[in-house]
Amino acid sequence: MKIPKRRCHHCHQWFQPDPRVASSQKYCSHAQCRRESRLASHRQWWSKNGRETDAARASKHILWTNETHYWATYRSKNTDYVIRDNARRRRAHHTARRAANQDMSRKISVDKLHEVLDLGVDNAANQDTIHRQIKGMVHYLLWKEGAANQDITDLTTTLT
Repeated sequence: MKIPKRRCHHCHQWFQPDPRVASSQKYCSHAQCRRESRLASHRQWWSKNGRETDAARASKHILWTNETHYWATYRSKNTDYVIRDNARRRRAHHTARRAANQDMSRKISVDKLHEVLDLGVDNAANQDTIHRQIKGMVHYLLWKEGAANQDITDLTTTLT
């Protein structure tokens, strides 16, 4: 069964409706027409339900103003919630702190490698310069290993 073409409600061009939604499709598939379709749907929904949602929001506001210590009461009655919520907060804090430590570790790492590069090799026969570069690389690798095993803030004080 062939579905007849329709005119788009926005651009007024003829289009072939999608067979899955042909009975209700009023807009073609162009980006601007799809946007207009969504806006029309929103306008229609708000015209039907706007008053109810405003009334529900107002009644909730009245309820919340009367209940001044809601969360304190809820947390005192629901200890399992308190345990879960505290664990969630600890995980979030730990994740944020670990990310900050990684950023600091990366910055220190780059600075230490630049120090090693600044030693430079002026003369291939100059053993002292080569030994200083090797020492600098060993120092950097030891620092990197230590950074993986402990808090970066402790390392910045011990290595500088």
